[in-house]
Amino acid sequence: DQVYFSGNSGSESCEAAMKLSYLTHLAEKKKGKKWFIGRDQSYHGITTDALSLAERPNLEIYKPLLSKYRTRIKQHHYLKESRKGETREEYSFRSSQLLKKKIEELGPENVSAFVGETMMGGLVGDVPPEKNYWKYIRKICDDYDVHLIMDECYCGLGSSGKLHCIEWDGVTPDFLFVAKTLTSGYVPLGAVLTKSKIK
Repeated sequence: DQVYFSGNSGSESCEAAMKLSYLTHLAEKKKGKKWFIGRDQSYHGITTDALSLAERPNLEIYKPLLSKYRTRIKQHHYLKESRKGETREEYSFRSSQLLKKKIEELGPENVSAFVGETMMGGLVGDVPPEKNYWKYIRKICDDYDVHLIMDECYCGLGSSGKLHCIEWDGVTPDFLFVAKTLTSGYVPLGAVLTKSKIK
């Protein structure tokens, strides 16, 4: 694995992961992959690319500055988004299919990555993912050659009981970015972790 120290904040880490994703596809001659997909009720930072994936009504004033190659799917939140009588496992699968539908709508050849907080928390409180959700998401990303970028600024580095929150789900993302607790608040620092196959 490799680590890239990307700057002073989670925002910069998010942007670095997005740019590394795009550059990786570009190096593989996949020039069309410039779309990034996020989720509603997410927050990845206030720099331009990070903000372009988020849903923050109080920051809508910056919308004219944001890239048009950004879109979102519904948040993953069983208590708010499940249907009557739907089991958690049924919801987990259906929720993951929102990503598949969005990728197919945009065209897989046009999508660089899906960016998600492993555990949503910035805007809606602690919302752990339902069982198998990230496994379904990982398979979709693999099937469509789309990178999986995990935001663990909020829930990573031991906050969830494991070093990386995604470890609970047995999934390895292509990029994982951290900040906040990386230096226990003593020094502002952000980083991107990635697989060794990504140069």
